[in-house]
Amino acid sequence: GLTHQSSFMTGYNQVGRGQTRTQGGVRAFTPGEYLVFPGEYGHVIGGPKHSDERIEALKADPAQPTTARWAERPEAKEALGPVGVRIGGHPHIYPNMWFSSTQISLRLPKGVGQTEIWWFSFVDKSQTAEGQRAQRFRAGHTFGPAGML
Repeated sequence: GLTHQSSFMTGYNQVGRGQTRTQGGVRAFTPGEYLVFPGEYGHVIGGPKHSDERIEALKADPAQPTTARWAERPEAKEALGPVGVRIGGHPHIYPNMWFSSTQISLRLPKGVGQTEIWWFSFVDKSQTAEGQRAQRFRAGHTFGPAGML
């Protein structure tokens, strides 16, 4: 919420997604709408809880790869249950790997007080050209060289 607010104010994450900024570019912070699931050995998944409206919006978003909609499959719904399919977060594999919908982050310790972060970005080949362009834009402008987060 608050740690990302300055990037949301720029409106970068709305470009090409058919969405508009709110007054002043601020996206609303909704306390209490987050889920966190700690796992074994330090693994965790956490993030915003997806409402029915948010799930429908994600389905319509060209920047979302079709593979990111895996939670809609019956076997995923059965495995995750009614709460698990609503998590909008990203898994963290302890100690240094993190997944987003189209990117993987690998954090590599380089010495005392130094960490190097490698980002790997993926584009869903089954997407339309517009969808692939939106995915590349999002990757480059979120955690890429021109990244806002």
